[in-house]
Amino acid sequence: MYDPYDDDFPRIVRSTGVAPFWRPLAILGMIGLVGVGFIAFVLAIALINRPSSVSPPMVAQPAPAWGGVPLGPNGLAGGAGDDEDADEDEKQGNLPFPIVRQVDPATFQIPGEPPPVPAPGDTPRHRFLQLADVVWKGNANDYSVSMISVSPDGRFMAVEDGQGLKAGLVGNPASMELVQDEERPMPPGGMQGGMGGPGVGPMRGPVKRSWRVAGAPSWSNNGLMVFAGSDGTMREYNINRRELRVLRCIGDAPGVDPNDPRALVYVRSQPVAKTEAPGRPGVSDPTEVVRGDIDGREATRVLVRSSNRNWTRVAVSPDGKRLALIANQPHEKGLYGGRNRVYMMDLAGGAPTPITPPTMQIGDIAWRADAEGLIYSRGHEVLPADYWKEENPWVYQSLDLFHYDLGTKKETRLSRGGGFQCAGVDSQAVIYFRCDVNQPGNHFAQLMKVELKTAEKFATGEPESVLRDLKAWTGVIDQTMREAGLEGNAGKTKHTPLMMAKLSEAYSRAYLDYFKTAAPANLRELDRQGWELSSLSVSGKDRRRFALVRAAMEGEYLRMKHGAEWRLSEGPPAASDKNLDAISNDNPFAYVLDVAEAGHGRVGDDDDEDDERPRYFGPLTEQVRQAAGRKLILTNDPTAGKTAAEALADSDLEKGVSLLKQRKNADDLLKGLVKKYPKNRVLALHVAKLLLDNQRRDAARGLLMEEWEPSILDVQKHNLLGIAWLDDAPRTAIEEFQKALGCNPYYGAALLNLSQAFTAVHEDRFAEQCLRRYVRHFPGDANAADARRRLADLHARRNGNP
Repeated sequence: MYDPYDDDFPRIVRSTGVAPFWRPLAILGMIGLVGVGFIAFVLAIALINRPSSVSPPMVAQPAPAWGGVPLGPNGLAGGAGDDEDADEDEKQGNLPFPIVRQVDPATFQIPGEPPPVPAPGDTPRHRFLQLADVVWKGNANDYSVSMISVSPDGRFMAVEDGQGLKAGLVGNPASMELVQDEERPMPPGGMQGGMGGPGVGPMRGPVKRSWRVAGAPSWSNNGLMVFAGSDGTMREYNINRRELRVLRCIGDAPGVDPNDPRALVYVRSQPVAKTEAPGRPGVSDPTEVVRGDIDGREATRVLVRSSNRNWTRVAVSPDGKRLALIANQPHEKGLYGGRNRVYMMDLAGGAPTPITPPTMQIGDIAWRADAEGLIYSRGHEVLPADYWKEENPWVYQSLDLFHYDLGTKKETRLSRGGGFQCAGVDSQAVIYFRCDVNQPGNHFAQLMKVELKTAEKFATGEPESVLRDLKAWTGVIDQTMREAGLEGNAGKTKHTPLMMAKLSEAYSRAYLDYFKTAAPANLRELDRQGWELSSLSVSGKDRRRFALVRAAMEGEYLRMKHGAEWRLSEGPPAASDKNLDAISNDNPFAYVLDVAEAGHGRVGDDDDEDDERPRYFGPLTEQVRQAAGRKLILTNDPTAGKTAAEALADSDLEKGVSLLKQRKNADDLLKGLVKKYPKNRVLALHVAKLLLDNQRRDAARGLLMEEWEPSILDVQKHNLLGIAWLDDAPRTAIEEFQKALGCNPYYGAALLNLSQAFTAVHEDRFAEQCLRRYVRHFPGDANAADARRRLADLHARRNGNP
């Protein structure tokens, strides 16, 4: 670097006619002017390329139909540059349209049905949650929260999310800090913001690093948290001092020994060769449970030798005498993998003894402060009846909280309905548990607490229901078929409406006999029963009987409560003989429901008797919503269903179409047709589209502005109403298109129409944002080319091109 006071400097940069005293100042001034000029040049370029928020007046017109896509300021119009702009639009916010659903279709009321969302306290799960308090709530829609744990004294908590492991005071989000350690210096260049590529530039100093946690941490009462990192090492973190250190012992699932602060009980693996063959994967490394010094100064002692169990979690009792363990047992095969159990053993020695039945999933385990009981969360081999009373939108769906009393050797299920993950027990016998909550448009990870004695009192008042396993359900189906006179082969029985009615009546009696409660009596209960039946591993030979009874029971409900009609053939055609194209459900007068369609899991036509996988289930509630007031046709043959639907068509619709083709007024005829079917929303939208396609905007507005009950068709209604206002009142049209996108942010037609409305009021910047979002989310859609051409046209006009 040059020194301005060095005698050599003027020889290199000489400014003639200036006194030597002022030379340095003159040179600095020249440098400053050059710098200012460079900055001005950069700003000018940026301003030229900056999208203008005030565009010259532009009349609304169709997108130009010329070939080729011109270059925009960020590359090809509608290409990668516009995709980046769409990302930037969403980051900055202030978008002229919603990007999150503002209404939840699941909350729409169906006429004749109870409210879609149960009232508080309406189910056992809700009643349990009313006894608990919220301690901590995560950020909205942060699905990255994978672990929550609370210290035994109830003062500290740890949370792992997308950033890594955080620790702080319970219920105090401001105290949560990211647990990080210093690593070796970063290499030159690379990912951390360095200039140039790999190997370019100097080595940089140590950086902070966070990592994933393998399992839940273990706590001591003095604010120390011990955990295993995903990098294979164990660490100890002092929350009070914010200090972290790496332990010398290598393993997983550490458990702190309260009697010896220098000792850990943890899981250690033994490497084995991976022998694999087609369809025969290699086994995982065997694990053993050991007790060792945290500094590695003393030899470890093996507590449980390696076997065919994979130990995944250990917890030492507060008195240091017992050890609780969780093991996955690959040799106990289930439908989806090995089973899990909780074990107990003396820390001084002995063999682990199982204290829980095998199950697919077990959460964390925590000791009572008096060391006389365990709290844990686990799943069920057979889900209890209260689980099927819920919508089940939670993380850890099948897990409930359990208490195992060492004195009585009895296990008690404390919670009901599923969706609970144990997070710890404090010295006052307060249970902390994770219980996520779903709200319309939002999901929250949530930590709650409840006293053990309160939970036990609740469990006493909510007795366990009758076991509803495959054996019990088979008994219900057998009794139903027997009472309906169909003990033979259900697949060869002629299907008639009378037979379906007999099956439905017999099913209600058999259900009450076996389960001691009434059969489902509304769509919500029927859908939950459908999920329960679909979860059963029914063999192929029984699947047809199950599906036939289910079709009869659900179809009869739709017939009696929602006016459905049976249109049955001799029997369900084989899958290869079906004409699935026959059911398109675009008929504005009828909605065909194929009760024999395998996708709905009702009268299955799958003859594979060895396949015991659960069947897919399509909710009845969704089918009724899709029908939207049209006549429901229940069939086992798509062709027969299509014929029945066509027979329901009203001739006035065809007359109206004919008049419109002749450019005659059909407004009164078509509006009268809609009034004949006041609940048929599909017909109303069908007629409105016909009117708009024939420039009958006033008549279309008259139809669409009538008050409706909230419906899944509201998105199409607002979109069509926006089109009806587009030429006459574009500002009103903008409001309607925005309402449509509030119903469904990914409704592409409304995005394109909203862009056109913004163009009509000369708000080109907003119009471009609509088109960029469309091109980003629907790059291969049929209208994507239209969106790109419109976007290119706006770019050209913004840049002053004709």
